[in-house]
Amino acid sequence: MVADTVMPGVETAVEGAHSLGFIGVDFRLELRFTDGSGVQLESAFTVTDRSGGSVVVDPERKDSLLPILRLFGTELVRRSVEGDTLTLVFAEGATLVAGPDAEFESWHVSEPKGRPVRVDPPTGRTSTGTEGDRG
Repeated sequence: MVADTVMPGVETAVEGAHSLGFIGVDFRLELRFTDGSGVQLESAFTVTDRSGGSVVVDPERKDSLLPILRLFGTELVRRSVEGDTLTLVFAEGATLVAGPDAEFESWHVSEPKGRPVRVDPPTGRTSTGTEGDRG
């Protein structure tokens, strides 16, 4: 079972393992998992590998995407939203942390069922969308 915080302050358990099964790149980075959930990242974020080395990944700088590409096929161990920060922890020890952005919607999480969660600029406030907002 994977511990999964989908909505801020709400902890739910998700049955089974899900892996990073799709990585899409345009002006943002889209990650889709095998359970149908997804994450869109539109601003820079940090990836820390199992050895503790950190790198900033910027979706608009394609030369910075290698740490994400290495995660393809890796199982997601935990996903949490605390305040305005999204954290993804992968089985092989990597951690992705995305905080707010002053100008853009920094990140967006969508679930196979339910409302999406995103962090809105410029306040960094975490909000939920409506069913029609799912991407």
